[in-house]
Amino acid sequence: MLIIRGFSRATVRRQYLHLLSGCPTSSFDKSLQRSHLSTDSSAFPRVAQPSIWQSIIPKAFRASSDPVAVAERQKAKELKALRSKDWNPATFFIVILLLIGSNAIQLIALRNHTLNYSRKAEAKIALLREVIDRVQKGEDVDVEGLLGTGNPEQEREWEEGM
Repeated sequence: MLIIRGFSRATVRRQYLHLLSGCPTSSFDKSLQRSHLSTDSSAFPRVAQPSIWQSIIPKAFRASSDPVAVAERQKAKELKALRSKDWNPATFFIVILLLIGSNAIQLIALRNHTLNYSRKAEAKIALLREVIDRVQKGEDVDVEGLLGTGNPEQEREWEEGM
């Protein structure tokens, strides 16, 4: 086998094929010198050579310059473009109805919260009126006990009402 130092394997292979095809040796030497000037693989470390990085990338992710592979990719893009459909006109209405439905649910929840708050407030006001009426009548009433002073749960309810 022909081994020439300082040249890539592909360059040597190409020149060897030229030699076998009957090219004169002078053209072989000239082309060998030209290829040595243009792609001197010994000038770069192995890590900086493109061939090492091409071998690291899996074949499935490499951009192939093969005309068959390029044609297949182009055909796949065309098929995908044909399969992709325009905007569905019903999508707008679905989104709007979802927003309206969500707002309706929020309004119902807000109304229920307001009604519960009103009921609790009316119950507290009724309790206060009862305590005030008893005090005005002169009855002996435990105001702190009725209003829940000392009971953390009832005190929290009074704070929420304020």
